[in-house]
Amino acid sequence: MAKNTTIFTLLQNFISQEEIDGILAEFGFEDTARKCDVATLRQYLVGAATFEWKSLRDASDVATEKGLKSVDYSTLSKRLGELNYLIIKRIFEWIVSRLNRAARRTLKMKKELLAIDSTTITVGKNR
Repeated sequence: MAKNTTIFTLLQNFISQEEIDGILAEFGFEDTARKCDVATLRQYLVGAATFEWKSLRDASDVATEKGLKSVDYSTLSKRLGELNYLIIKRIFEWIVSRLNRAARRTLKMKKELLAIDSTTITVGKNR
């Protein structure tokens, strides 16, 4: 299969590892993992949203086809549980702040982002 890593390359252009390290220091989070660090978690979360992976188990199975390093689903689950969601929220806000005005306006949220989740919720057409 072809490795489609354009989204991951774009993500690296929006936020560097030094900027991520600054955000981690801001929250007092010490990233000691060798295999599944915060940058890898970020890539898995972006991959899950982009490629609509069904679960962490599915993500660990198909991520290598997309150019990500192989990480077991239990390791992903454990690391995501340890990571404060405010860190991911701050990384998201940093990326959005680097977008142009038109892109920021389309993403303009009326209320503060309180959680990041991949749960699918079915609602009626009028909602």
